[in-house]
Amino acid sequence: MVKSPAQAHAGGITGHPGRAPDEVPHDCHPAPHGPLPLTPDLQPLARQADPTAPLYSLPLYSLEVIAPSGRAPQLDGWTVQSWPVASLGDLTIQARPHHAATPDDLRAALTHAGFTPLGPVRAHR
Repeated sequence: MVKSPAQAHAGGITGHPGRAPDEVPHDCHPAPHGPLPLTPDLQPLARQADPTAPLYSLPLYSLEVIAPSGRAPQLDGWTVQSWPVASLGDLTIQARPHHAATPDDLRAALTHAGFTPLGPVRAHR
């Protein structure tokens, strides 16, 4: 077989100068089968429920509100997220209680904080 100057320079098919295409380098080892063992400090952490975190078995409520300040409400006992996208009011909010609570409890907390709840409160699980 006649090699072109580029093939001769590259060492043939393997890309290693001076090595035959079927020659395996001495420093090459086959890949291990299966996952590599991890040292104890690199083991993935088991996901355990944080007893201080909100109970995600509780419903997530969503509704629209009129927000006098244009900012999301800060409600004690609730984790609240808001978006400035709403068809009826200023904000759409999602709120998850930290304890058992009803849609009426959320409406009361919002009203007490100076917000006006609008439309139905939707519950998501």
